[in-house]
Amino acid sequence: MMARPHHNLLTALVLAVAIIRAESAASDVKSAARSAHDDAEISKYIDLVAARGLATRAMPDPRAHERIPSPLPGTSVSESIVASLKTGDPTGKAIIWSEPLGSGLLEFQEGTAPTGQTTVQYWVLESDGRRCIFSGGTTYGQDGRLLTSNFWRNDPQLRFAGSADLPGDAFPNRIPPSAFLYALEAPEPNAAGKLKMAIGSYGYMTFDLRAEDIQQTSVPAGTFQTLKVIARVDTESAMRGWPVFLTHLAQPFMPKDILYYDVSPPHHLVKFVGSLGYLAPDVTVEMNRVYIAPESVSRGVFGASHEPR
Repeated sequence: MMARPHHNLLTALVLAVAIIRAESAASDVKSAARSAHDDAEISKYIDLVAARGLATRAMPDPRAHERIPSPLPGTSVSESIVASLKTGDPTGKAIIWSEPLGSGLLEFQEGTAPTGQTTVQYWVLESDGRRCIFSGGTTYGQDGRLLTSNFWRNDPQLRFAGSADLPGDAFPNRIPPSAFLYALEAPEPNAAGKLKMAIGSYGYMTFDLRAEDIQQTSVPAGTFQTLKVIARVDTESAMRGWPVFLTHLAQPFMPKDILYYDVSPPHHLVKFVGSLGYLAPDVTVEMNRVYIAPESVSRGVFGASHEPR
């Protein structure tokens, strides 16, 4: 006996609803499991971060004054000069270093601008450097006043209604320079990789990475054997919702960032050519000094607080 068409349609609709509900439930279970995993993972690091002096109040105190971390004694530190690619005029200085943190890594970057602002950022990474667990950053004015403060935690609850799930290996919208090297299949020529960065509250975009050749790179700090890495935003990830043929047409016109890493450990970023962020002008970053951090009596873990001038 042939079934009636409306009965078949009703059955299909019921099955579709059941499938959607099952997938939604599975997604919720998966998110809950990941959240529990993240909570357990973060608990391993939070005491270490607090002991390092990086954990403060839940809400920033607008009366707070400048507190700048110092590298631990024995840490290899690089200092670089940032300059406008268009004019060559200096636009800042960057100090970068990495420290072990339990079974993970703690990446630091301190940046200063000619106008006097100082920005300090840290990232807690898994041992292979391919996933950011959490990060924090602060910007101080010329007189040491707190200007901005932020904290980012890799957690599925970052997802807003109507947005896609944030990948577990996503980074915040500020990425440590080392992350591009860690994201490669291997730190060698012809290796490829992908790096995901959260953008806003509703999405993320992906950098396609490709390592090219090993070449000599000369900067103010000297001449180094470096691995050249090309980073380019994948248009489909940055232009979600656009027709595929348009994203494919746009891909060749996406700007490239070029990074040169020292082939010798700890693989300092020797040179960078590109943009440091959305709408930011193109710059060059060249290492002008690399040294081993000594014992510091004056600064200790943090620099001395700056009193208002």
